[in-house]
Amino acid sequence: MSGGHLGHRRADFAALLELRDLLGKIGLLLREGIADGLIADGIRPEDAEREASLVKATFTGLVLDLLATGHRKRLTEALECTLSRLDGLTQPVP
Repeated sequence: MSGGHLGHRRADFAALLELRDLLGKIGLLLREGIADGLIADGIRPEDAEREASLVKATFTGLVLDLLATGHRKRLTEALECTLSRLDGLTQPVP
């Protein structure tokens, strides 16, 4: 294996690590933003953190599914279902 080829692999690996770090930061901001909104709507912080983690994980999975399949309609409906469920958590109980 030539030194040049190895250098390209190292650069590719470094780029993947940077992308991983960026996606991690975006995911953290998304999760924190959702949790903050839920807390502002009266959800207990521990419940808000759990629900925010579930929504973030769902969103991440839906994006990967969209990239893999291109099934925009089905995945949009799934996202709307998730968001409706989340809205139900913040509705006052009669």
